[in-house]
Amino acid sequence: VFAPPEAVFGCLPDGMKQVLLDTAKEFGHVAILNARRPRGTGARASYHYQCRAVDFRVRGVPIATVYAYLRQHPGVGGRKIYPFGFFHIDDGPS
Repeated sequence: VFAPPEAVFGCLPDGMKQVLLDTAKEFGHVAILNARRPRGTGARASYHYQCRAVDFRVRGVPIATVYAYLRQHPGVGGRKIYPFGFFHIDDGPS
């Protein structure tokens, strides 16, 4: 069961929440690292400032497998793989 803290998950748009729920259903536990960030942390036009992006990890599944899944998910616009095996997704343009 995927039950992230509402403080982290609650601000995300429904489409982004659905991506995380679908990813958890497909692969198992999804660990959210952050969604909303305060201004001045990260890129100047970050979707995190508007809570339209999330960084997360899926353990026990090859990174390439999860990334391929995210590339095909209709709710994902931008995506990135960060070092140490965590993902960034947002609802911006592809």
